[in-house]
Amino acid sequence: MSEHLTGKDLERLVVELAAEYKRRKLAHITRCGVQAVRMQDDWQVIQSLPDFEGLLRDGRQLIFDCKVCSQASFDLTKYRSETKGARARQLRHLLERSEFGAVCFFLLHWNQRTGKTFTQEAATFVFPVIEGSDFWESFRAGETRNINRKDCETYGYRVRWQSSERGRKERPDFVATILEERWK
Repeated sequence: MSEHLTGKDLERLVVELAAEYKRRKLAHITRCGVQAVRMQDDWQVIQSLPDFEGLLRDGRQLIFDCKVCSQASFDLTKYRSETKGARARQLRHLLERSEFGAVCFFLLHWNQRTGKTFTQEAATFVFPVIEGSDFWESFRAGETRNINRKDCETYGYRVRWQSSERGRKERPDFVATILEERWK
């Protein structure tokens, strides 16, 4: 597993995995497009939806956003609807679709962190975004403002990194994690 990724690196790995998942008939995953509306003589870009969507082999819809964090926690301020956060539409979309059985989550990679008295290894999690879950209810109530590693261990599922079919490159096998876990 790479010790230090950027968001673009993680997205690139997901695109590579999507092609492999499709070949193996495990999932069909594509990027969500950018949306815009025409306003008089100009185009207005709409706040984006999550990064990826698709179908699992069992027919369930899959919607997720890729995130990489090098800090102690992942800030959710931009996801707050009451402050009109730039990513509030993404979270609202994930929560609404989860109500209808879609598998919605953040694919959250934590880069390795080293301080004077600690070292935290790199780790990747599927962090569910499920309407009515304890975590997201706490977020809605304003009690939770971020996701930290402990939250990932409590509410999420750790993703194993596997070598590609040709064995050259490790990638986060998040679909295997979802198919192995009982999605709530």
